[in-house]
This record gives sequence, C-alpha cells and structure tokens, in this order.
Amino acid sequence: MIERIREDVRRHWKACLLFVFIYIGMRLVFGTTCLSQLLVGLPCPFCGTTRALLLALSLHFREAWQMHPLFPFVAAGVPLFFWDRYDGRLHKHHVFLIYLGALMAAATVLYVYRMLNLFPDAEPMTRWTSNLLSYIMHSINERGQ
Repeated sequence: MIERIREDVRRHWKACLLFVFIYIGMRLVFGTTCLSQLLVGLPCPFCGTTRALLLALSLHFREAWQMHPLFPFVAAGVPLFFWDRYDGRLHKHHVFLIYLGALMAAATVLYVYRMLNLFPDAEPMTRWTSNLLSYIMHSINERGQ
C-alpha cells in the first residue's frame, strides 16, 4: 500500500499542482471555479458543493445544506476513493464506481429539482452574467449594429 501511494505521488504530483494553480487562478481571475458558470452562466449539478463543504467545516450545517444537500455524500466519497485505491478489497466489487454513479444520478435529479424551483433566485442556483457566451453574444451584437 505504501509503495502504491509513493508511486501515485511520483506519477501525479505535477497534475495535482497544476489543478490547484488552475483552481486558484480561475477563482482570482474570473471569480468562479465552476466551468459551467464561466462558459454559459448556468450553475452545474454540483454548484455550491465547495461552499457547502467550507460551511460545514465552520459548523454552519444549515447553510451548508442550503448550498448543496449532497455535500456529506461528496465528502464521504473522498475517503471511499482512497480506501478503494489503496486497500484494494473494494476495488474488485467496484464499490467506488457504484457510489460515484449513484452520486451522479442523485445530483442530476437534485439539479433538475433545483433548476425548476430555485433558479435563478436562490444561491447557488443563480445566473452568472459575466460568462463567456454572454461576452461573445454581446460582441456579435455590437458588430452587427
């Protein structure tokens, strides 16, 4: 197990570091880390999860639940992934993949519900106006006039 961890760190540290830099850069430059918001201005099925996790860490559970009700399941997926990756007993039963599939299905159902009932008036289900699509459409309209 320790050898596998060392190998993963050796093979993937650059990608992890790049991910962190891109994440921070997107937050600083664009004000969001959500690609869906940045590109088209709409929330994604997991919008609010990061804020929910941070709120839960600061013991604001009600606010965390309002940001994204599935945050505990996203958080539980992290240790499950590591257990699956480094213990190996779960891997042959595809436990993590089944968990991930169920989480994605639940997030999709919740997303439809939230878009129908909360969008665009309640955080995090709001329209983000500083998106790339709006910028392109505005540029096209300006040229056409």
